[in-house]
Amino acid sequence: MPIPREHGAWAVFYGSALIPLLASLRPGWAPLLFLLAASGLFLAHEPLSRLLRTRRGTPASGKVPWWRLWLATYLLIGLLAGGLLLSLFQLWSLVLIGGLAAALFGLHLLRVRSKKERQVLGEVIGIAGLTATAPAAHIVSGNPFGGRALLIWGLCFLYFSSSIFYVKMRVSRFVKKEDPRRRTLHNVAYHGLLVIAVSLLWTRSLIGPLVALAYLPIVARAFWYLREPSTRLNLKVIGYSEIAFTVWFVLLATLGWG
Repeated sequence: MPIPREHGAWAVFYGSALIPLLASLRPGWAPLLFLLAASGLFLAHEPLSRLLRTRRGTPASGKVPWWRLWLATYLLIGLLAGGLLLSLFQLWSLVLIGGLAAALFGLHLLRVRSKKERQVLGEVIGIAGLTATAPAAHIVSGNPFGGRALLIWGLCFLYFSSSIFYVKMRVSRFVKKEDPRRRTLHNVAYHGLLVIAVSLLWTRSLIGPLVALAYLPIVARAFWYLREPSTRLNLKVIGYSEIAFTVWFVLLATLGWG
């Protein structure tokens, strides 16, 4: 099965969806159909990406029919579940969220085709698309589409985008292919703006203290490693720590959102 190999993509996609779903604790078929539909479309991104990367005449071109089969399977599951969700529960505002997410994934696939998906812009677009599950789950949980739906989308986007700048700073200091000072400046600037944004949301009572506290670990790690020696880099440790931070964020944001 062609499935996304990046653990971070799974964490962003399902972590963003779980916050509104767990906060509402609304059992029923709507959340299940939503997760099935979203999962089908999420999984479809991988075979489609492989098809876009594969050139004719290369060894990988022999797998094209197999990837097309899985692409069709994932899309069929996603569209059937999504169609049932819309017809049974009349959640038509999901169409708007789905359209925005589809546009973002389309832009990301264009970056994949030109092999620019690992650049900052490509990764930011990818995070924006993956975190679209947050406002969609907010609607599925029985809430109208509005400011709160956009707020949870923005909160998830702010949180998960931070890893882009943090990881690139760590990697640049080790591989020396890019100016580490520039990556460090980007990391500091992003997390400084994140602190300001979260503080403003808190002081204006748009989020509670638990939601604000959920950002503390990623801000701390972003500044803690500013003086890290350039000879140290363990991507597995970084990956596992990011997953742990995601669990922290989902738990506190769920408690604070509810």
